Amino acid sequence: MKASVQSNNMEFEGFCINEITLNLRAKVYSLFCKLGFENFYSTLSNVERVKLELISKYLDFKISEVWEEISEELYVEGIRPTTPDLNSIKESGVIVNEKALQVTKK
Repeated sequence: MKASVQSNNMEFEGFCINEITLNLRAKVYSLFCKLGFENFYSTLSNVERVKLELISKYLDFKISEVWEEISEELYVEGIRPTTPDLNSIKESGVIVNEKALQVTKK
């Protein structure tokens, strides 16, 4: 039993690593996480600052994308999440939309 759990974890880790290595946005986000977002802010134009702000929110947007995919799959399969879960899904969407609006206003 433990071997199958380890195998599943290894497969999951492999998927995450593949996602980062294949996704250019994830690569850019990872690079700035290492270098620091604030180190470049003062040297950038306003347009570049907005882009950097969007890059800094990549993980939030990615998580939102995953929740949207999960919601769509549940809908297609005819499964209704419990009320607390549904509220969490909706709230996460609202929060990410607010973050996106804040970024574009800067």
